[in-house]
Amino acid sequence: MYRKLPFYIVLISSLLPMIAAYNDSKIITQIPALFALIIFLFFHLLTGFNNFKFSRNIYFVGGVVIFYCTVSLIRNGEIASFGSIGVIVLSIVFFSMLNSGNYLLKTLVRQVSIIYILHILYIYFEITARISGYEYLFIDFFGVRSSASPQVAITYFKDYNSAVLLRYFGFSINGANSLLLGSQSASMLALFSIIWFSKIFKGNFFDKSTLFPRSLLICSLFLYPFVATMTMNFVFIMLIGLFFLFRNKRVKISTISFFLLIILLPFGKFIFDLITFRVRSIADVDEYTALFSFLLFDFMDVDWVSKIFGSGKYYLSEIGITQYTAAGRPIGSGDFGLGHILYSAGLILSLLAVFSLITIFFKVWTLVNKSKINGLLEDPWVGFMSINLIIIFGYFLSLSHYTPAIEFGGRELFAFHIALTLLSIKRVRSLIRNYANISKNKPLNSMENS
Repeated sequence: MYRKLPFYIVLISSLLPMIAAYNDSKIITQIPALFALIIFLFFHLLTGFNNFKFSRNIYFVGGVVIFYCTVSLIRNGEIASFGSIGVIVLSIVFFSMLNSGNYLLKTLVRQVSIIYILHILYIYFEITARISGYEYLFIDFFGVRSSASPQVAITYFKDYNSAVLLRYFGFSINGANSLLLGSQSASMLALFSIIWFSKIFKGNFFDKSTLFPRSLLICSLFLYPFVATMTMNFVFIMLIGLFFLFRNKRVKISTISFFLLIILLPFGKFIFDLITFRVRSIADVDEYTALFSFLLFDFMDVDWVSKIFGSGKYYLSEIGITQYTAAGRPIGSGDFGLGHILYSAGLILSLLAVFSLITIFFKVWTLVNKSKINGLLEDPWVGFMSINLIIIFGYFLSLSHYTPAIEFGGRELFAFHIALTLLSIKRVRSLIRNYANISKNKPLNSMENS
């Protein structure tokens, strides 16, 4: 049961954002993470910390996080960027839980699939309900309360999200929110569902006898244009570039390049306009430039201690409030998610996250190359490891615009994929090691038999 907790925590965290919005309660958003941490500590206390074994890299990351949190509490009286801390801590906790026993790969695949199926089905339900005229119910139950404090980090239902394709077909509704309450969240979940069910890597980890993944892939592909955001369109392009770096991809680069050339030559401008549908004029470019650059310029002006440890959790709400774009939006409004993390949490936490992800990437990339040498590219664990890596980079890149990846619901799913990647790294290493041992023993066995 202990090793199944990450799945249940992520599943519950996917359902609770709407309950937190309905009750206007920040406490609800912290319950799953605190529960996971308490169970994690309680388990290791009961076992005398006999299973409390991690790699040196994880010990280093944990040590830096503890040091940062201590300094942040002393300087600001609170921990800035709790969402970022939550992703890092939950990743370690989830990995420890998953690694506490032998886990069948098909069980992990089933768990991730259930989570994404839940999200996709809900988005379909939400769009259908709003088209049918029940949008007011979502606003009444889960919208921003008039009494809500702007300082309380709760995500509410939004009735201003863009829905270009839906409006093109004559439906006068705004974009879907998803269970995580946000248009980017809906777009993010649809895109990662496409990636998850697509079987883009060798080593199929789905049951080969069922068409279920293909059906879910079609459902996700059909849904994405209706919830697409410009941010996730760009993230999708960057993930395709990352996909090219892997030697266990199912499709050759030459084949992909050929089809892209055929598509882009006649339809290049149309596709570009489709991807950048929110940018239609120089004024739009100026607005986005201002939104994304203001925090960086302001960050350069703070003292070095604030650069390293951050300026605090709520300081961002006070900067740029008198400066507005041509469209009347406040420049310090929070569009640049990574900029806000950098400003509030500082270089120490931001660089820790970046270098940790880079380290994970090179570990996976190296293991994929070793798997090819050892003839293990078709092993399901290698494909499972690769697909999870692509998805965690998708979550990270999504932080370029807003921060749903580290907000309640999103951070638990983000951390789950990181933990699954770490678990996969360990399993693939074991596979390669076993293969190497078998190869070494073959000559000895041949000599003995002769």
